[in-house]
Amino acid sequence: MLTNAGAVLEARPDGPADRGHHTESVVVLDRWGNVAALVHSINAVVWGHTGIIVDGIPIADAAAINKQYLLASKPGSALPSDLAPVIALRNGKPILAVATVGSSVVLENVRLVAGVLGAGQDLQTLMDAPPLLLNTAPPTDKPISAWPEPIPLNTYDADFLNALRLKGLPVQEETPERTRAIRGTAAALVIDQKSHVSHAVEVPGIITYAEGR
Repeated sequence: MLTNAGAVLEARPDGPADRGHHTESVVVLDRWGNVAALVHSINAVVWGHTGIIVDGIPIADAAAINKQYLLASKPGSALPSDLAPVIALRNGKPILAVATVGSSVVLENVRLVAGVLGAGQDLQTLMDAPPLLLNTAPPTDKPISAWPEPIPLNTYDADFLNALRLKGLPVQEETPERTRAIRGTAAALVIDQKSHVSHAVEVPGIITYAEGR
């Protein structure tokens, strides 16, 4: 089992599971080829480790940060979520599973899925590449096309950055401290249907409130 970023990080035969963060992503492949991709978060930053309890109903901090979805949803309807675990199938069989945590979960999912399925790239190479980052403070006086694309500091050479700017894509380099706060990190699994060999990769490290191994 791959686990990433959470209250239960990794089941180990030599000791108890690690604890200490509020978000976890899990990708699992069993002996029969069944795959699961799960992201869970209590997101209890504002209200403490367990959230609050209202009339016997536990409410985690996710209810606070997703209040725009609550206001826009009809009673009894399913709430949309920015957490976006992915399982891709080919001929009815799973070939890719990705579960990301952090602020840039959708961007990292798109990067990994497009890289593996669209470009046929190696999973490890993709995971080692600089992450795509979410612009958490876009300028309100500019159209989306003019929003700067945040990128990790000192990860791309000057010629490449100049080429991006000449094509009209503004970029903004972020410090390592800022990158850790807004990046995503993933547990990912690729299954080769011909050889039935699976290849799993995780991004190690801590991104403020979430931990990956």
